[in-house]
Amino acid sequence: MPRHLLTRAVALAFLTTGACAQCDEGWDDRFTAAGVRFPLTSVAVTELNGRPAIFGGGRIDSYYWYDQEQGVACWDGQAWGYSPGGLEAGEYYTPRFSGDAARAVVYAAGGEMTVGGQDMSPIARWDGAEWVNIGSPFEASLIAPGPLDGHDSLAVLTGGLVDDAATVVLRRDGQWHTLGSFTPWQAVNAMVWADLGHGEQLHVFGWFDDIDGQAIERAATWDGQAWQPFGGGVDMPILAAVPYNMGAGSGVMLLGYTEWRFFDGGAWQAGSLEGGPEYSQFLARATLAGEDVLLIHGPVSEPGPIRMWTWNGHDWTLLPGEFNGRIDAACVADLGDGPLLHAFGQFTMVDDQFRLGGAAFDGRRWRPLANADPGTVTGVNALLAVGDEGGPALGNRVFALGGLFRSWHWLGAVAEWDGAAWRSLGLDWDGAATAYHPPILIADLGEGPRLIVGGGWGWTDEFQGLTIAAWDGHAWQSLDPLWQINGLAALAVFDDGAGPRLYAAGSARFDDGTSRGLFRFVGDRWEPAMPPGVDVQYITVMDDGSGPGLYACVSRGFDFGDGPIGPVVRWTADGWEQVGNTLTDMGQIGEATFLEQVEFTGRRTIAVQGIFQVEGGWWPSTQFAVLDDGVWRREFDYLPHHVWELRSFETPGGLVTVINNFDRDYPENIDIYEHGEWRTLPGEFDQYVRTLAFAEQDGQQTFYAVGGFESVGGVPSHRFARYGCPPCPADFDADGDADEMDVAAFLDLWTTGNPAADANADGWIDTRDMVAYLNTWNAGCP
Repeated sequence: MPRHLLTRAVALAFLTTGACAQCDEGWDDRFTAAGVRFPLTSVAVTELNGRPAIFGGGRIDSYYWYDQEQGVACWDGQAWGYSPGGLEAGEYYTPRFSGDAARAVVYAAGGEMTVGGQDMSPIARWDGAEWVNIGSPFEASLIAPGPLDGHDSLAVLTGGLVDDAATVVLRRDGQWHTLGSFTPWQAVNAMVWADLGHGEQLHVFGWFDDIDGQAIERAATWDGQAWQPFGGGVDMPILAAVPYNMGAGSGVMLLGYTEWRFFDGGAWQAGSLEGGPEYSQFLARATLAGEDVLLIHGPVSEPGPIRMWTWNGHDWTLLPGEFNGRIDAACVADLGDGPLLHAFGQFTMVDDQFRLGGAAFDGRRWRPLANADPGTVTGVNALLAVGDEGGPALGNRVFALGGLFRSWHWLGAVAEWDGAAWRSLGLDWDGAATAYHPPILIADLGEGPRLIVGGGWGWTDEFQGLTIAAWDGHAWQSLDPLWQINGLAALAVFDDGAGPRLYAAGSARFDDGTSRGLFRFVGDRWEPAMPPGVDVQYITVMDDGSGPGLYACVSRGFDFGDGPIGPVVRWTADGWEQVGNTLTDMGQIGEATFLEQVEFTGRRTIAVQGIFQVEGGWWPSTQFAVLDDGVWRREFDYLPHHVWELRSFETPGGLVTVINNFDRDYPENIDIYEHGEWRTLPGEFDQYVRTLAFAEQDGQQTFYAVGGFESVGGVPSHRFARYGCPPCPADFDADGDADEMDVAAFLDLWTTGNPAADANADGWIDTRDMVAYLNTWNAGCP
């Protein structure tokens, strides 16, 4: 039976209808920072609170990351933590972890580390419950724990800066001993302890050619008294080295760019990477399925997917899975599901599935290292919530515009939240949406609802430079075919009598050689909509009771012969007209930057945000003035405090005004004016809110916020927050009812393998997801 028919037949056994009832509103608790948010470059297997765990250190000084992190991560098989044992790394330092799970030894090294706020030396040891300060005076770039033979040996590589030789230091019996300096700088790539017939000794590898004036190249062994050439010398630069059993005996495996060497203390073996990666600089040792193997990945010299191979001393085996970025660390750990291979690094996807810097291989596939991860967004400049007006393709969604990340994976300039997860809509970002209120809206210009955004894209030849683009739920279309636009501040849709047209404020070039501050899209081209020489900061459509009108903020008013008009104007059948006055008894509106309709004391009016000139100086741009009987009044007595952002939303119950406060003496939260009074949404944000959005979704008022916060009202909310009814997993199509249509919607996505059908959040779409969702649906909504 075909898959789609089988699923529908099985589903019939579960069908009982139910509906979502009214709910108690609150903050959504799904927006924690799931997953590791920086790539790990070193990992070690240990215990945390009596359970196996993986500690890792990551790169936090890379240009990849929008936010600085502690650089320390811990994965216990269930959830990520960022401060195992209270350890934190200093800013711009990359902590390194090294250890031996069999010996229960783990060390962490970083230039600056603290535990519980107390300074720690650059090297610390984890004893299974807490970090122990071992009193190191050295910063370490490599750590090699030695044999636990009663001497507690630890080898450390320090130095290695541009004008400084790399130095190997040995800690033994609590004392530090300098063993030698290696040149040229940054010449040591690996340090290992191995017994090659003379007891466990320290071996150092790289591309050095000198140790304290002694000519020793690429590989050296410390015999307890002095450095000796390792195995008589090596004829290739060494990128990585690990102790290994080749089958006939233990030794050390060395990796070059395209070759390997193995030395067992008496004889050398050599080979190429033929049959494996063409080029690699990664080497790790693991025991998989009871076999001691080496892990190698590549290629890393050319663009393309990264693959991982294992080598058992005789044959190469290619593991399933294509990584979209490099692998920097790997280990085998049993965190409750048996010994699994774990990989970490700069990849974000494996086989087109999000894996976000970490994945575990169970013998068949790569699992995600997190439960269901809705993702996070940062650097958002604009947020747009859409209800039923978006239609089936765009309705009941939230769109974000700006510089966006999903965990640490780049989302591009536009992202969509569909109620379950964030996904990229495909536009790369290059200075997009630099306006204070970036242009983003839903509009129907005769072809159905579309998302329209403006900014600077660098996606394809079609979308290069500053442009306006429309998204219909499937593909982007450029609305700037002649590349006329060279500046953009705002977008609005207004019916000027010839049908709805898209208007844009900013700067556009025309054939007559002029540049206009307001222009409209007509069919396949832009035409001017205001005289030349006028700067337009913002446009919007409002209804003052006489019908919808197009309003504009102009920073330089234009002259009709009787003097300039502005800074707020409105388009009528007779042309542009002044809105309010230019002077008040308290001062002049110097520049208007944002307009919003408000409803206070039972009547609708207009609020303007801008810079207000008064005697002795200027009011800040976070101040508002309100139009009162045709006169702009700077005293906005209706507001409870200073405001960063004021927004109004039309609802079936009337106009709702929402403010995002800007008062250091006032908690960071959201205030709402409706039904003649102000109310504050429960819960304070721990940091600033950048912008707000609102929509009637599923018959409920839902508020969204983005900013720099990590929690609101004690609920973890990493950069994104939602206030409204708790989501009902059974209501798959988000129409407010849990009925047969939800089952059909789920099965349609499950049949095509859509990630949204991952009901059990294991990263794969299979029959277990169908069973999980049908059980959820059968339980109904609360």
